[in-house]
Amino acid sequence: MKYKAVKILTVLLVLSLVLSVVSCARSGSSKDKRIVAEDTPWYECQKKKLDISIENAIPVFADKNCIVFSKFRDETTGDYCDNLVLLDSNDKVHDIDVAEFFDGDEQFSIKSCFSKDGDCYAVIYLTEKGVSHNSVYKIKDYFALEYIGDFDSLREESYYVDRVIASNDRYYAHFYVLMNNSYKDAFGVFDSGLNLISEMRTDNPVMTWSLNNNSQIVTVEYDQSNIADPAQYSAVLDLEKGLEKRTDVASENFDDINLGYASDDAFCYKSNTDFTISKTNIETGEKTVVADLNYSSGNLFDLQCSSLVYCDEETFVFKKDSIYPSESMNWTLFTLTKQKSNPHIGKQLLYVAPNFNLGSLAAAAINRLNMTSQDTYAYVTMDYSRLTFNDYEKSDDSDVNSYNKDIALISKLGNDISNGTGPDILLDFARYSSLNNSDYLYDLMSVINDKSKFNRSDYFDNIFDAYEKSGKLFQLPVSACIGGIYASDTAVSDSRTGFTYPEYEDYVLSECEGFDPLEYNLGGRDRCFSLMVRSRYDDLFDSENHLITNNGVFSNICSYVRDMNENPDFDEANAERFVEFNRIHFDLSRRLLNENKQLYGLPSEDGSNGPIVFAYESIGICSKTSQFDQAFEFVKCILSYEVQIQNVVYNPVNREAFSYYAEDAISYAEAKIKKIYGQSYEVDPAIIDEYIEYICSANTCYMCDDYVILIMNEELQPYYEHQKELDDVMPIIENRVNNMADEQH
Repeated sequence: MKYKAVKILTVLLVLSLVLSVVSCARSGSSKDKRIVAEDTPWYECQKKKLDISIENAIPVFADKNCIVFSKFRDETTGDYCDNLVLLDSNDKVHDIDVAEFFDGDEQFSIKSCFSKDGDCYAVIYLTEKGVSHNSVYKIKDYFALEYIGDFDSLREESYYVDRVIASNDRYYAHFYVLMNNSYKDAFGVFDSGLNLISEMRTDNPVMTWSLNNNSQIVTVEYDQSNIADPAQYSAVLDLEKGLEKRTDVASENFDDINLGYASDDAFCYKSNTDFTISKTNIETGEKTVVADLNYSSGNLFDLQCSSLVYCDEETFVFKKDSIYPSESMNWTLFTLTKQKSNPHIGKQLLYVAPNFNLGSLAAAAINRLNMTSQDTYAYVTMDYSRLTFNDYEKSDDSDVNSYNKDIALISKLGNDISNGTGPDILLDFARYSSLNNSDYLYDLMSVINDKSKFNRSDYFDNIFDAYEKSGKLFQLPVSACIGGIYASDTAVSDSRTGFTYPEYEDYVLSECEGFDPLEYNLGGRDRCFSLMVRSRYDDLFDSENHLITNNGVFSNICSYVRDMNENPDFDEANAERFVEFNRIHFDLSRRLLNENKQLYGLPSEDGSNGPIVFAYESIGICSKTSQFDQAFEFVKCILSYEVQIQNVVYNPVNREAFSYYAEDAISYAEAKIKKIYGQSYEVDPAIIDEYIEYICSANTCYMCDDYVILIMNEELQPYYEHQKELDDVMPIIENRVNNMADEQH
């Protein structure tokens, strides 16, 4: 184990040095001085909230001058239709009622749009008296359709057009042809009069396609010949001969390329998880980065939740297709345009590292800091994100593979922090308790307790206290997510907000018909064990992250879960269950709160454990940062009212921001309940006070490294099978967990 860890750490030390050089080169700075360099590009972001509902229309085509939507539900009558809704270059919305151009006996649907010589065209699939046509119409002056002709020269009758590229008096079209009750990919080349020149079908599904410099069709296809190992490949099509010539580019060059925006010149643009935009040549596989979205005025969370609808190297257009409560149900477009110079040249870079995707709170804080600070610029590095970090020892076992990745990631992060090349701020790393050490993170408790620097009364500060350990606070929760057993308010006889083990067992027998919510609603033994261990972090681990099992807590947990089902069927009829209150909008909409219920903590020895605080969003300041004051300004920014009201995922920890959300949540919930359940429902405003009581009753943190849980579960198997007693396996667990803790330091 030690040799393996040393091997991993040695490799990672080398990698960290290489990556630190790359990181400095990317930011145009040195190890000691990170600044925004003079040659750093800048993209100004224009946000357009359109008068077009997401529920009623979807984008089908875009270029620099026009966005085309297919309207499929009438907002007034609720009837389905196929109108064309266009957005011109002046952001004006035009609505074309396509039905006006056809007789009542014709059935039609809009399949595709394309541009030619600055004009926009629509391909409409028509059926009249059993005969179908793929007809081309020119959109005139945003309010009329002019018939151009039909793509009616293919041998098959049952087909529809998916995409058209017009180039050099030719039309290059991708079709779906119906054969043997399934659609097959086909291509056709047509002259200016829409007469078929050549046609070809492909053997494999087409993921994306374009034209190369020789006006040949190039494709990325999904090879299904080997079911055990399917792969994507690129090919150049010779339609006249009906042949395709595969390129020799490696398959991995085209992974997920179909999710990007395919231009007309053989490139596929893709927005990546590291906030870059890259383009891949479909024919050669060459991939280049064309933009870093960190250097834009756009909100990175919005861009992360959006997809590209148009792209070239100077202009990027995104459509927002992720909707949360308090967000508009209308389409939002973000247009990023390259500027002549970067207005933030010379500012010091504050490196912010998320554990996964970037949350709305962090993105709002980054945007606010970058637009207001005179000398600091926050930059998101995804080098330590579980999404993008790939330098780890692999295993055939997918679970072990994932944990190895976590261990390698934390090892690299620890090394980088220690040698001063790591980030300045960590986001949402509360799941990694090994970082809770002054070697890696600042203790923020003294700072937030200093009234001259911070006002705790503005927050649900019990959420902060839940993550305090031995008087220290290394990772500060920035959202109020809580969980517990939602049970009758008479389940516990006194004012406690937690069960003892006997009380909980009696309650399960008397009120739950013997179905334990922690077993049947939570998901079985392993998940229950993980939850109970993580919520007893204060009792089970010391300040050095060593496991302590001689206090009865661990044995009580193991004894409780020992004979649970591993994967029980979910008992939907059981009203008592473990719940998480993550966002008041959703919680009210589910009509979850009940005046006769109470949120309790998990069972414990004395019943003192209240509901659990889940720090899905947290923040920590790295101990080696040379910019502590700027980093703490970022902490205050992410906790400010102006930023907290932009939290679209979880409840704000800022009390004023929560009050703002609570008012909005009532009207949202009433509308949602009426829509889902078909009945009017008035939410009692007094229920907000009950919700706040639940938040304020939370006193238990949720923290433990994933790999520690894996070790415990692995060594407990003989105990679960009644082959060994707990005293036999506990020393093994302690030894493995504590060795790992020592190695991580």
